[in-house]
Amino acid sequence: MKSVTAAVADLVVNTSLSDSAHLLCDPVARYIADTLGVTIAGHDTGVVRTLRSVHSPLPVGPCRIPGTNRKTDMITAALINGTAAHALDYDDVPEVAYTHFSATVVPVILAVADQICVKVSDVVEAYVYAFQVENALAQALPIREAYELGWQSSGVLGPISAAVAAARIMQLNPSQVEHAVSLAAASMCGTTANFGSMAKPLTIGRAASEGLWCAQLAGAGMTAGTDVLGARGGLLDMFGARDKSPRLLECLEDHSWSILSSGPVTKPYPACSAARCSIDAVRALGIRHEQIKSLEVVVEPRGLDALNRVEVNASEDAKFNIHILVALAAIDGNVTVKSFEPASLNRESLRKLAGTVTAVTSEIPPYGKGNWKHAYSVVKATLHDGSVVQSRIDMPVGALWDWAEIQKKFESCTGGIPAWKNQYWKAARIITPDNWGAVFSLISPD
Repeated sequence: MKSVTAAVADLVVNTSLSDSAHLLCDPVARYIADTLGVTIAGHDTGVVRTLRSVHSPLPVGPCRIPGTNRKTDMITAALINGTAAHALDYDDVPEVAYTHFSATVVPVILAVADQICVKVSDVVEAYVYAFQVENALAQALPIREAYELGWQSSGVLGPISAAVAAARIMQLNPSQVEHAVSLAAASMCGTTANFGSMAKPLTIGRAASEGLWCAQLAGAGMTAGTDVLGARGGLLDMFGARDKSPRLLECLEDHSWSILSSGPVTKPYPACSAARCSIDAVRALGIRHEQIKSLEVVVEPRGLDALNRVEVNASEDAKFNIHILVALAAIDGNVTVKSFEPASLNRESLRKLAGTVTAVTSEIPPYGKGNWKHAYSVVKATLHDGSVVQSRIDMPVGALWDWAEIQKKFESCTGGIPAWKNQYWKAARIITPDNWGAVFSLISPD
C-alpha cells in the first residue's frame, strides 16, 4: 500500500484540476479576496508592528506586503502576511479542521507568485491540494480532542498545508514534496493557552513561513524521514490515529475536492470563530439591550474551549470572552473591528451587561431540535419585566459568501487606501476558468 506521505506527493505532482477549473476557480478567488482584505486591515495592529520592528530593516526581496509599500523576501513576507491575515481574527475557518487555512496558505501562494512566474492554474491547484491534504488529515486525526488538550489546530496542520501549497506552486518533484511535508511535520507549534494574545496570530505566520521554508529546503536537497505522516512514530502515531491511515488515503484520493463540500467558512465577525453562532443568536433576539436583565448562552460540547479568556485587559482578550462578545452584540447590534477599540470596551453599559451573562455547554440543545452538526447556540434573554425571549442558531452566518458580500467586507477592511484596494481586488478577481493559463504574477499589483 502506498505510504501516506507518498500519497500526498502523488496528489500534488500527478493530479490536474483542468477539468474542474469551472468549479474551483470561483471559490478559490473568493477565499483569496477575503484573505487579502483582512490581511491589509491586519497590518495596522500591534502584533504586526512589533513583528516588523524586529525584522527592520526588512530583508530585500520582491514579495509584497499588502496594504503597505514594502517588499521583502519570500519567507519574511509569508511570516508577516500570515500574521497580519489572522491579527484581527477575521479570516475564514474550515469547520472540519478548525484551523485558519486561508490565512496560512494564501500568504505562501502570494509570496511565491511575487518571486517566480506562476499561472492562475498554479494558484488554484496550490490552494485546492493544500486544502485537500489538511481536510484529510483533520478527518484522520482526533483534531478536536487535541484542541481540547491545548493543541492549536493551525499550528499542527498549518505548516504541512503551507508546505503542500508551496511545493505545488514551486513544482517540486514527488521526492521533494515528501521531504517538504516531512520537514513541515517537524515544525508543529501552537497552544490554545496563547489565545487572546499576540502569540495566536504569530502562530499562523510561523506556520506559513515554516511551510514555505520547508518546501524551499526540500527543493534545494534537504531530506527528512520517510513517511513522517504515516510511519511508526509519525504524525498519525503521535495522535493515536494509526488505524485511520486507510481513511486518510481514501480522503486524499477523493477527487470530488473537499473545498467544494466543506471549504472554509467566511467570518462575519473579527472575533473567535467559536462565538459566531452565539453572536448570531443574540442579534436574532430582536430586542433592545435596555430590556435585558440577564443572558444565558448554551452551546455544543467543547464550544467554549477557545473562549477561555477570563480577564479582559485588551482587545485580544475580548475576542475570546463569550460574555463580552454577546454583550457587544446585544448593545451594538453587531460586532465589528471598532467593537474592540478601548472606547467601546470601556463602556460601563457593556461591562454591566457582560456581568449578567452565563455560558454552559450541552450535548442536547435546550431549545429546538435535538440534533446538530458542527455547532449550535441557544441564547435566552430574561427581561426586566420577567418575560423570556430566546433564539437558536445552528449554522454560523458566513459559509461561502457571494461576491457582493465579500466586496462589502473587503471595502470595510481596506477603506482609505483605494489604490491598494483596487489592485488587490483585481488580483483576486482574475482567477477565472478563462484565465486558467494566464500569468498570475503579472496581474498582481505593482
